Amino acid sequence: MLLVDSDHDEGMLVESGITMVKLWRDISEKEQAERLDARRTDPLKTLKVSDLDAVAQKKWKQYSAARDTMLTRTDTPLAPWHCVRADPKKPARLAVIRHLIQRVAPAEIAATVEHPDPKILFAFEPEAIKDGRLAP
Repeated sequence: MLLVDSDHDEGMLVESGITMVKLWRDISEKEQAERLDARRTDPLKTLKVSDLDAVAQKKWKQYSAARDTMLTRTDTPLAPWHCVRADPKKPARLAVIRHLIQRVAPAEIAATVEHPDPKILFAFEPEAIKDGRLAP
């Protein structure tokens, strides 16, 4: 297992002028099951089927625990995580686009775009793991 000192490594990237944006798309177990089922039954989505799909459902609790650990350990002031509640796809995509424009577009363009809905996209904080903002 490779451990990365995210404060140091990400700090070097940010200090060198790179804009770092970390997004975690979060979906519920029910929504994931529905999307995986659609991959198996919709002929237009069958190319998306992988062996990991079955594993993802079986290891939901382990994956969630790993997510919680990763977000907590790698959320830094220089490179914070932002979480996207992605059960509704379209609002999640719009929130991500708005967030990216706010972060990387020139100021005159960013000023013309409304901020993402905070119920959809929010800055990670450890309380989000327990208060229902992230899928259990």
